[in-house]
Amino acid sequence: MTRILIIVMFPLLILSFAQPSFSSDNFESFVAQKAKLIQKSSSKTVDPVLQEIQEIGGEIAAEFLQNWKDKKLYYIKSNGRFVLVEPAGKDDEGKKLTVVFDAISGKQLGKMLAKTLRQIKPNSGVRAKIASTLVPVQLASRNLKVRYEGVKTLIRDIRPSHLQPLQNAIQIESDQNLKQRMQQAYVFGAVSYTHLTLPTNREV
Repeated sequence: MTRILIIVMFPLLILSFAQPSFSSDNFESFVAQKAKLIQKSSSKTVDPVLQEIQEIGGEIAAEFLQNWKDKKLYYIKSNGRFVLVEPAGKDDEGKKLTVVFDAISGKQLGKMLAKTLRQIKPNSGVRAKIASTLVPVQLASRNLKVRYEGVKTLIRDIRPSHLQPLQNAIQIESDQNLKQRMQQAYVFGAVSYTHLTLPTNREV
């Protein structure tokens, strides 16, 4: 009954990051349309964008979210294109240079003056919401460190939409210490949201 109830209530999360994703070109077009909301996001305005990115799913979306959360995302002032950067010294006039990469495809775009770019600096509230959106893909990661990071987020801010992917992760987790933490997080989350029924021990 629990599984049926959760599946009915949270279908989008079950599909998120697991469904076929956009191509890099399509995803680039999507974020270009949402550029202003991403560049100047706030905890009050960011939810719709995160929901749409989550529904798109896929590795490209996950990497974009991770770079956004980690403040690695920049944009070119002249056209708003989202990019990643690496320091490249200074030019003959002493101005700072950067090597620029497209944030979606990873394609190198060459060197640009640092002043022609602007770093996107999401505040702590936005970063917390991005981290929450990333939880399902983190729990499914093959990287143990990434799975621990996902559980760390859950312990800090578990939401109803996390319960199904968390339950799935518990069933396949091989690290016993992490599995125990997942189980504790699940029980806490299920108790916190009383409209859900706790599963039996066999289910978790």
